[in-house]
Amino acid sequence: MSVRVIKDLWLKGDLFAWSGPRYLRQNGTDGKLSGAFDLNAGLEFRVTKNINLWTQFNNILNKEYQRWNQYRVYGFNFVGGIVFSFDQKR
Repeated sequence: MSVRVIKDLWLKGDLFAWSGPRYLRQNGTDGKLSGAFDLNAGLEFRVTKNINLWTQFNNILNKEYQRWNQYRVYGFNFVGGIVFSFDQKR
């Protein structure tokens, strides 16, 4: 979901839900991981027509789960950056 809050500010959100993947054990039997929810949110702000700032907050509820067998996901984390657009014809 992405919502424009004011002229140059967007609020973004994601909710991922799954029942858990199946996997194959070494002895040949199959297993199933437990399901999980993952809530994420972010902001994007247009500074000029060529420059945007953004940040993304992931796993806001800090849930521990495995997306794939024996591969744990990170707990709460965030990233951010700058987007520079070339040749804007506005």
